[in-house]
This record gives sequence, structure tokens and C-alpha cells, in this order.
Amino acid sequence: DLTSALQGGGAGETTDSLIGVSAVGGLMGKGKGTGSGVGDTLGSGTGDGGSIAAFGVPGGGGGAGPRSSFMGVKGNARRVAFICDASGSMMTKFEELRVELGKAVDILQPPQSFNIIFFQEKGKSLPLDKEQMVFANPDNKRKAAVFLEHTAPHGATDPLPALELAFKQGAQLIFLLTDGDFDDNPAVIKRCKELNPNAKVKINTIIFVKNKQELAAAKDFVEVMKTIANDSGGNYKLADANNLQ
Repeated sequence: DLTSALQGGGAGETTDSLIGVSAVGGLMGKGKGTGSGVGDTLGSGTGDGGSIAAFGVPGGGGGAGPRSSFMGVKGNARRVAFICDASGSMMTKFEELRVELGKAVDILQPPQSFNIIFFQEKGKSLPLDKEQMVFANPDNKRKAAVFLEHTAPHGATDPLPALELAFKQGAQLIFLLTDGDFDDNPAVIKRCKELNPNAKVKINTIIFVKNKQELAAAKDFVEVMKTIANDSGGNYKLADANNLQ
């Protein structure tokens, strides 16, 4: 169904991740697509599938792809990296992070590939796959669930190795989440610019807090995360673990 929809015809429900406009109207239309009939109900009608909508909006990815969403921050790209803080300070909210990452991976579609990369100790990262991004198929989603279940927070907060790996693997959209200052804020801002000089990769940044004390401490860190997001054309969000739906 997904392949047929992307080609412009065939049966299947529409989703807002697949954007195409029929020449006649309804779900199917008459035109140059695949199939052999005309109609506005399910069937093998010929459809004149529209072009995929252009991307490049704030928070979107650097290439055409279905939508992605993580903690209410949205984007669209075929290659998505979730780079998340797994340092000791995340201990009290790591279970909420597992749940939200599970949701974000679950809604990815077959044309997309992804990686989950945790950052902890200085100079190290903990990825779902060290070699490449994995396709968003059921088997890899199950592997991601096991990976999340067996990951625990500890150590310091150094995102640089994780960012390096995401860019090396060709990420088009990055979600960068932490709950506080990096070990070296200026170095992270500088390296993001170096890795992404033309802002082709959107970096959506999220500060994840759970109480008033963490919220107060995050105020001094907001500008760092806003700068990283703005430099790439991404979005910034302050997320409260207690208010997640």
C-alpha cells in the first residue's frame, strides 16, 4: 500500500506522511500512475500522483521523507538520529525518555532509517548501531526496544562523539536532548557549525526537566540549545517530564 501510494495510485488509507494530489480528486484519480481504473474509492485505479511536498521548513530534514516527531517536536526526513543524554543526571527521568523514544521510533515508516545514540562518558557514545542507520522495519524497531530497555544512565555529559557519528552516518534530521549543560558548551556549538556548515541537517534541540530545581538550572542553558537549533534551522523546546502525554 505504501509503495502504491508513493507512486500515485492503489489501495490504502491516506496518511499525512504521504503527500500527493490526484488530478480528479478523492483518494484515486485518472492520470499517469499505476493501475487500471478510475474511482474515488479503494481499488487499482490509475492515479496521477502528485509530487512529494517540498521540505526545508524549520525543524524539517534535509531531504524528502515522512514526518517524524519526538516529544512534540516535529520534523521530516528519511534519515533520523535521536541523540540523547544518558549521563547520571538523567537517572530520575530516564524511564520517561525510554517511553518517548519508543513512541518516536514506532511512528517511523519503512522508507525511513534511524539510529538512537546515547552520550555519556567523555569521548564515548552508545549507539543502537555503530556502523550505519537501520531501516524502520518491525525487526529493527524490536531491536531498538531491547536496546532502550538495557541502557542505563551514568557518567558525564559529552555529546560530541554522538554528533560526529550521526553526521558520519548521513543523518538529515537530528533530535538532540539533554537535561543540562554539556561539559563544554562552546565546543559543542562550534562543532555543530563545523559539521553542518550549510545547515543542510536540521538539529531540533530539547531540554528535558522534571522539577522546579531542574527548570531553574536550565534557564542558563536555554541559549546554548537555542543557538544550536537556530544555526541549523531547527526548533528548540523545553519539555517537562511530568506533563508528557
